[in-house]
Amino acid sequence: MLYVDISDVHDEALYEEKNGKIIKNYISDQTTNETKGITYIRIFKYLARDYFPYIYSKLWKIKNKKLLNDEDFNFINKEKDIYKKKFVRGSWTYNPTLIYRDQFSVKDAVNKKMYYINLLSKMLEKENIKLSIGIYPWPSQILWDTRDNSSVKIMREFCIQKCTYFFNNNDYFFDYLEKSNKWDILKKYYIINDVHFNDEGHKILAENFIAKYIER
Repeated sequence: MLYVDISDVHDEALYEEKNGKIIKNYISDQTTNETKGITYIRIFKYLARDYFPYIYSKLWKIKNKKLLNDEDFNFINKEKDIYKKKFVRGSWTYNPTLIYRDQFSVKDAVNKKMYYINLLSKMLEKENIKLSIGIYPWPSQILWDTRDNSSVKIMREFCIQKCTYFFNNNDYFFDYLEKSNKWDILKKYYIINDVHFNDEGHKILAENFIAKYIER
């Protein structure tokens, strides 16, 4: 079972494969939404994270504890970057003309992502392992996109021939949207001021998975 995340497409602009290794050569500036080359300071941070993970995690927690307060977890800040229409990590499904870096476009990133998914499909098929794929919306899709967005269309088309099951979790959230409003959905199913699901959101994905599995 493979769940495909909205941010996977942008990640393809940040990471490159060299000599069989995945290397992060770029970083996304959350203030300007620009994709930039990694600085020496950032390289040093990655080395510290890889070689001294315990110390790095402790320092990271101390830093973020100073930056965050209770309101960050209790009240939605509608001005936060993740809720803006131009948020680069989540906007590719409704902004297909977006250029990430060096003329590396959304189309390029999607093609690169699908190359790896096809590669995974072939590997699984060779081992006689069935592939199922699930998708779900980010706040960006709830706020600015439609039920049948490009992420849904791309993965649905792929799964027609190559998946055992296609778990389209978008339907539940957009069904709920018809009787509620966008910000209520974000409060109910997502971690406040974050793109990830809370317990209720994960419950919806789990129930959809179980229901599909029982159907077989």
